[in-house]
Amino acid sequence: MDSIILHNKYSRCDISNLNKQFPINWKKVFEEDDLNKRKEKMLDLWKEICGTELSSVISFLQQNLLDFELVEKEGKYSVIYKLKNDKNEILYYQGMLPDVKNDEGLLQKLPQNISKFYKYLHNGFFDLDYDDIGIMPLENVECLDEYEWGIIEDMKLDLRIDLSTSYSFFSNGSGGYVVIDLNNKCDNNATIWFAKKAPIYAKKFWDFVDEWLLICMNN
Repeated sequence: MDSIILHNKYSRCDISNLNKQFPINWKKVFEEDDLNKRKEKMLDLWKEICGTELSSVISFLQQNLLDFELVEKEGKYSVIYKLKNDKNEILYYQGMLPDVKNDEGLLQKLPQNISKFYKYLHNGFFDLDYDDIGIMPLENVECLDEYEWGIIEDMKLDLRIDLSTSYSFFSNGSGGYVVIDLNNKCDNNATIWFAKKAPIYAKKFWDFVDEWLLICMNN
């Protein structure tokens, strides 16, 4: 982990020096000195917040989580996870810690079981080397209307979402996105948006995020 942390210009954090605004649930994880017990507490936290929604990812973490570190960069805290995938490859994922002081803007407009991930677990969970793969931090979530989508004209799509109120919260890094239209927001009405083929409507947000995130970690 040392080389990864230094290469990405992060500093390790001492839990005893963190201010009172640091999330209590995360303090309980990092106050544990024993790695195995710390991993157990980490997994318990995932299960508590998104045990149903991300069951496949949590199962992967149970089998493949090697280590994790609390780090800081430019005043922002995050956790770097060291994982071993099914191909015995080592990979690193980053989860930004939630900003307990910020409960406005996009966050308060989301369905509850999506916002709870951002509020209590991570403000995004993504590949450390390819930050466009995974669950996007709120500051990187993009509105579909910000881009030109040639697929709309090429396939003469009859859109069932409003691009100006539709946001991509997950990217598979290969032109696939899981999108919520804030005009019609619920976790079972997500749109699976593609750069090069027709979208799929009315799908469960977490079903696709869980499946695609697992695929990304094993590719």
